[in-house]
Amino acid sequence: ANAELVSLTGRAPRRPTADPAEALRVVKAHPYDPWARLQAARALLAKGLRERARSLLANHTWFADLDPASGLAAFRLLQRLDEHWARKRLVPVHCYADETVRGSPYWQMRLRVLWAALSKSLDPALGAAFVPVSLAPFSSSGSGGRLASIQQAFLSSVRTLPARGIIAAFSELPLPGRRGGGSLGQAQYLGRRLLVRLNPGEVQSRTLIHEMLHIYGAVHINPDLDSIMNPSGTSLELDPANRRIIELLRGRRFGPGGLKANVFPFVDHDQLTAALAQALQLNMQFRRLGVLEALEAKESSRFLASRKAREAYAMDPDLAS
Repeated sequence: ANAELVSLTGRAPRRPTADPAEALRVVKAHPYDPWARLQAARALLAKGLRERARSLLANHTWFADLDPASGLAAFRLLQRLDEHWARKRLVPVHCYADETVRGSPYWQMRLRVLWAALSKSLDPALGAAFVPVSLAPFSSSGSGGRLASIQQAFLSSVRTLPARGIIAAFSELPLPGRRGGGSLGQAQYLGRRLLVRLNPGEVQSRTLIHEMLHIYGAVHINPDLDSIMNPSGTSLELDPANRRIIELLRGRRFGPGGLKANVFPFVDHDQLTAALAQALQLNMQFRRLGVLEALEAKESSRFLASRKAREAYAMDPDLAS
C-alpha cells in the first residue's frame, strides 16, 4: 500500500511557502516527500507549534532516499524537537539490489522497511537510525549463487562506491546445492560493506542484523549458546559478551580511511581490547570443552571422536579478523 501511494502521490512542486496551512496542504497531497514535510515542519515551528512539527517528522525518516538532502535536514530538525531522537545517530546506508530482489515492484519500500526494523531491533544497544539514502540496482547474473561470487558481481557491476555510509547489497538467489556455498550473509569485520541473502518477501532479516553486528565488532558465539551471533541458530537475543563490544563501538563512523579514521578515535582502546579478549577467551573455553568431549567419545567410536575433535579445533575466520 505504501509503495503504491508513493507512486501515486509523487514529488511535491518545489514552491516554498511560510504559510503553515498551505504547507500542510502540500504534505497531504504528497505525504512521502521529505521536502514537503520539512517545509511544513519549519513553517509550524516558526509559529511556535513545536509538537505539531515534531509529529509531522516522526517515523518518516525512512523515506530519505526520495530526497536525501531534505531527508537528512528533517532528521536533524527532529533531533532538536524530540528527546528520544536527539540521542540517536544517523547512519546513512546505500542499498543495492540484484535482479531477484527487484523482481517485486515494491522492492524499494521493502528495503526501507528492512532498515526501519533493524534500527528498532538494535536501538537499545546502538541508538542509531540506519537510513537508506540511495537505492540502486546491480546485476548478479552468472554468479551461481555463492556469496563470494555475488560479491564479485556486485563490485564489478557498481564500479564507484559512495565514500561515506554503509554499503549494503541484497540478493534473493537461493543457496547453491554444492558444499561450501551455504552462507546467508557476509560483512567486512569493523568495515562498512555487507551482503545479505534475503528470503523471498522477507521484511525482517535475522541475517541482516547478524552481519550489521559484525560491522560493529561482534564475533561469532559458540553454536551451543543462544545468541543472534550464533550463525547456525535462530535466537534473536544478543549475548552479554557481544553486547559489551558493540556498545563500546556504537560511536564508530563510516567514511574513508579504514579503522584508523573510523574506529580508533571513537573508542576506549583498553576497554575494547578487554571486551574482545573476553569474547575470545569464552570461545577458547568452549573449544576446550569440545576437545574433552571428543576424548570421551573415543571410548565408543574413534571416528566419532575424530569428527568431534575437528569441529572443536575448527577456527572461525571471524575470530581471526
